[in-house]
Amino acid sequence: MFYDEIIKCNISLFGPSVGKTSLIYQYLEHKEPNEGITKLYEPKDKNIEIGIDTIQLHIYLNKEENKFDSFHKLFIPGTNIVILIYDITDKDSFNLMKEYYYPQTRKALGNNILIGVAGNKLDLEKKREVSYKEGEEFSLSINAVFKETTSKNNEKITELIDDLIRKYIEYYKGENEDNIMREEACCQNQCLIY
Repeated sequence: MFYDEIIKCNISLFGPSVGKTSLIYQYLEHKEPNEGITKLYEPKDKNIEIGIDTIQLHIYLNKEENKFDSFHKLFIPGTNIVILIYDITDKDSFNLMKEYYYPQTRKALGNNILIGVAGNKLDLEKKREVSYKEGEEFSLSINAVFKETTSKNNEKITELIDDLIRKYIEYYKGENEDNIMREEACCQNQCLIY
């Protein structure tokens, strides 16, 4: 198998109204979004370079709040990475992420998936309701990559997504089998290489 070819990677973002579209807009477009843009924005497939690898990203955003059950069978089986997002200024969003979105992710995908957790809206630190420690402890308990983020200045967004993609590449190439068995790759043998 040649690894200088394009590796497909599907990323799904889930969470209540927490700025998912703004985060992805900042990551893909490298600029701060505005309200009008984010209401209409649909992420496009994009090739990115991570080290020597070219990754074709397809990103799916859940824009319908609490509708996970109704659409997960249509899209989620091809997902390689899930990013669960909560708002650091809204304790209810953190609890919903832990008690609803995370269990639904496991129900749909099992254990062979890479998970990231983003505590979003770090620019609103003064209104914080969820401590860094709470987010970090939950993430450690589910073996997820954790960052606190904001789309205002791209703080930690690129780092979070690129870290997850690097882990995906390691698993895909069989370079890291600590948590995901090679025979049951994180995409459950649905990932493609061109």
